[in-house]
Amino acid sequence: ANDDRKAGWLTRRAVLAGGIGTTAIVAMPDLARAAAAERAADAAAPPGHFFLYGTTAPAPGRSAGVQAARSPAPGGLPSSAGSAAASPAVPERAPAQKPAGARRAGASAPVPVATSLAAAPVVSPDQAWVVLAAVAGSDHGPVVTVSILEKASARLAHAAAVTLRGIPADASILVTPVFTPDSSVICLVLGISVPGPGRQVPKRDPRTGATATVLASDWRSQHALAYVERRTGAVAGPFYLRDEPSLALSTAVATAGDLFVWTTPDPRAVPRDKSHAPPPPLPSVSVFPLGEGKARLTVPSPAPWPAGEPVGALASGNVARFVNARTLQVCAAADGDITQVGIAPLAAGRAKPSPATMTPRPDGTLFFAKPAIGRAVIVDPARSFAVRHGLSFAPPAKPFGGLPSKAVLSPDGAVLYVLGGAKSGGLAVYDVVTGKLTGAYGDGRQYSGIYVLPSGTLLAISPDNPRLAYFSADLTPLGTADAGLYVSAVY
Repeated sequence: ANDDRKAGWLTRRAVLAGGIGTTAIVAMPDLARAAAAERAADAAAPPGHFFLYGTTAPAPGRSAGVQAARSPAPGGLPSSAGSAAASPAVPERAPAQKPAGARRAGASAPVPVATSLAAAPVVSPDQAWVVLAAVAGSDHGPVVTVSILEKASARLAHAAAVTLRGIPADASILVTPVFTPDSSVICLVLGISVPGPGRQVPKRDPRTGATATVLASDWRSQHALAYVERRTGAVAGPFYLRDEPSLALSTAVATAGDLFVWTTPDPRAVPRDKSHAPPPPLPSVSVFPLGEGKARLTVPSPAPWPAGEPVGALASGNVARFVNARTLQVCAAADGDITQVGIAPLAAGRAKPSPATMTPRPDGTLFFAKPAIGRAVIVDPARSFAVRHGLSFAPPAKPFGGLPSKAVLSPDGAVLYVLGGAKSGGLAVYDVVTGKLTGAYGDGRQYSGIYVLPSGTLLAISPDNPRLAYFSADLTPLGTADAGLYVSAVY
């Protein structure tokens, strides 16, 4: 009887898939590359794509998905590129192992590529591949599917499936994909939360004071690992870590030979003394040889608890976790020893905590940006994390909301592009070496994010349509486009 009752429950996965404003990812051609390709003799050359990730508008039957967008009209960049809505198309060929709802995308028309996203997309370090994760149910347990897309063409290169046998169908699965530095392996950290037996509990409405009886369950979490070879789609795992009970959220990063995973014990499992509350449990970091499910070492880690914060692999083989928007926790690969390094230019205090970003660069340096205080910093791990360059700029109008990318470096690292200040709006550009403002563009719009596309074109994101605004490297406007979704990240 209990099984029959549970069969009628709505799972978290079903609610998210059918909800209003579900996440979606749209593959759009890099307009500058597309225009050049269409003017060239070889019109079949791929124009290159970037990917928009965000929240769709309410629509019946719509769930998270991926779309490839229509190429621009020949002859140059459009003044308005239109909406990136989906339309039917015929796949080139079916892959050997195809995730639910996935199909290959042509570059000339907008077509769905994948559906039912379970995690934010991840781009490979070489910027050539995009990985999408989905979770579906099966008779044998939840199935995590991984779609590997070629970024230049937005075509599906490989698809792999990981079946979590023995896990109930109504389990909640948090998927964290991580690339190795050479882009050859995708490591999957899976947070598996399973509900316990349901029970009826009273719940009081704080507005009316009325009490109603609702169904509730206690959830217990553990983690599993799996590895996908990018070139072939071959899978190793899953390997269950047997760390129950723990919190489902985690942070992970891979080096050439190891996978580092931060997890936290479930506070409910900490022994309690009625006389006083116990301190919150500390997280731990475990180091797994690539392809394996047994850690070669596990050590305590300083707070805060892991929750997908910025993390990166260093040239030394060690890894760095960026916490509290001002401190690096450097974990040694040899013994797990953790050293905390403060980034002084980011330490300015504010009454409200402000977010910051960390981006590893090809030359081994780390780029940090903290828009709320108008600071950007490049540090060199090879020189004890000394500050190589520091820049100051006017904080944007909305430093806490919108997209995380509000300050970006040019591909060569010579200039810094930022959102314009709260009063001026628009965009601004600074020389990295001198720190001086070298250009600005203002059109009265307050953008929420800025990105540099593979062609070198700048993409500014606005909260309202036309949400996409394209600029040249010198901030000359090139065109605009409607996105068809509320953008939260660009890849």
